[in-house]
Amino acid sequence: MEKSRALARYSKFRKHASSTDRLRRVQDIKRYVKNDSLNEHIGGGSLSDPPTDETEVLVISDPITTLLYSEKRFWICIGEVNDIKIDGDFADSVPIEMLDEDTVTVSYQMLGTIEERSFTVPGRFIQVVNPTLSKTHTNIPFYLKSVPKIAPRREYPYREASGTWITLNLITILTVEDHGASICPRCSPAVTLDLSQGQRVLEHIGAHILHDPGITQSTELCGLCLREPPFCEFFLAKGKGANRSSVAAESTPSSPCSNVPITCPLCSKTAPAVWKYFLKAHFQEAHKSAQLSMYEHLWKLSNFETAKSRKCHL
Repeated sequence: MEKSRALARYSKFRKHASSTDRLRRVQDIKRYVKNDSLNEHIGGGSLSDPPTDETEVLVISDPITTLLYSEKRFWICIGEVNDIKIDGDFADSVPIEMLDEDTVTVSYQMLGTIEERSFTVPGRFIQVVNPTLSKTHTNIPFYLKSVPKIAPRREYPYREASGTWITLNLITILTVEDHGASICPRCSPAVTLDLSQGQRVLEHIGAHILHDPGITQSTELCGLCLREPPFCEFFLAKGKGANRSSVAAESTPSSPCSNVPITCPLCSKTAPAVWKYFLKAHFQEAHKSAQLSMYEHLWKLSNFETAKSRKCHL
């Protein structure tokens, strides 16, 4: 009898997933072994112990929902869990409450496509099927920048029977309309902004940033659309429009708003620019050890600009 056939018969009736390593598989070593890191998180309990009714867990082969990024939009993806890691070690399961921790990663295989595609993502991207919806986290999370990107194909993004793509409308990346107009995201009733008048748009949105109680100064937003990173980011480079940006950065009687993207002197060269009105908050959050008085001139506003923006908001 051939060796390969003998090994196949030897392992035919195993009741656990064998290791993907050939030598470990022959030794009948499980693919997912006891994980000490997980025990530390859940108080020393054994992975072999069945979960209690109070502890919801994600296990191998569970169906999950997550996100993929394609065609400048986020799309729902249905997958099946095929690996779980905690602190770099494989695990059979992980408590759902631990998925938000940086040490947890989950690998899954896409369902509903002919081509088998697998992705490994941070646990925070994973949602169990029929999850309990959060009523406290209403802002778009910053970490969605790490969502896997995929080129569109015949089987994905998923389509309805009519052929229409099924999109995740709540966090779709919005684009500027071709007709050159946009609606202010804060005004009610709606106010239409003429995008051909850039300075007027800056003034209107800038007034919201400075005087709208519904906008938190500690959260960096875009000065044109009020979306959070990474949904709207600016990267500055020297070019033909350099003079225009320097003119827009000056507060004048005809153009009082000086809110423009500024390159942070303490961030890396590859980091996105920060809008002037949020620059102080950026320093307080990202550069806590910096002496603010040395950089105060970058965000300090004149009394004239503050007064003009208040009138615009009223």
